[in-house]
Amino acid sequence: MKALHTYASLEHFQQHFHSEDTCIQYLFHQKWPDGYSCPNCQHTRCYTIRSRRIPLYECQLCSHQTSLTVSTVMERSRTTLRKWFTAIWFVSRNDKGINAVQLSSLIQVTYKTAWSILHKIRRVISNYDAQSTLDGHIDAALTLYGHSHRYLSSTTISSEQHPFITAISHPSDQHSRMVKMKLVYRELITGRRLQPFAYEQFNTQHSSPNKSRLIPFTSYDQRAQAVPIQNLAKQMSTWLNNTFHGVGVLHLQMYLDEYCYRLNIEAQNISTWRHLSNLCCQVY
Repeated sequence: MKALHTYASLEHFQQHFHSEDTCIQYLFHQKWPDGYSCPNCQHTRCYTIRSRRIPLYECQLCSHQTSLTVSTVMERSRTTLRKWFTAIWFVSRNDKGINAVQLSSLIQVTYKTAWSILHKIRRVISNYDAQSTLDGHIDAALTLYGHSHRYLSSTTISSEQHPFITAISHPSDQHSRMVKMKLVYRELITGRRLQPFAYEQFNTQHSSPNKSRLIPFTSYDQRAQAVPIQNLAKQMSTWLNNTFHGVGVLHLQMYLDEYCYRLNIEAQNISTWRHLSNLCCQVY
């Protein structure tokens, strides 16, 4: 089944993914775009065993059996593929995303199942983010997520505010800018200033060696380059609060990765649905 670039509406999406068989065909194409390949011996011919909800594929050479969902986000899930792909489509929308309460109602699963589906999709996004690096000139600053306490000193970060580095790359070539947001330990913060070591560590972990130069700004910096960083962090906070009604620190990094993923894929002018569905169908 040929992967389409995008789907303008849920109705449009469901017209193409109208049955489990259609979803099976799509998953097969995504997992083996060049045709079946045995994960054990790489033989290219197989028998199809259709006695299960999702077919098994048995290698004609070594008899190894494999399922389409093995090593994907859908492995060992009892939820139908159609509901899985619908969930992926909702996450891929560029407007605001979706929370577990909304998803559970839309695809008719329990809240626990909806939360698990979204958590697994975000884990895939985080894995992808970890493999992507920033290039070129990078502006970075310490930013905060959480309640604003106007009565506190301007040099104080409250216990309800979660510090993270927001970085924006400006490649020297024709590549689009990229954004990363990564939580930092409070022990690395003095007042409202991040220790230089934290920026060096961020640069080592998330920037391309010899292809980038990170310039840190303080939270008080009013230079033109620093303003977009603070504005971006505020937009992320608004997105989190409007869509998910706030997020605790335990899973906050996954939500930061999802927000950056949306911006980065959109900046590359490619279909978020196509890219995300491909990630979810691949071994990870």
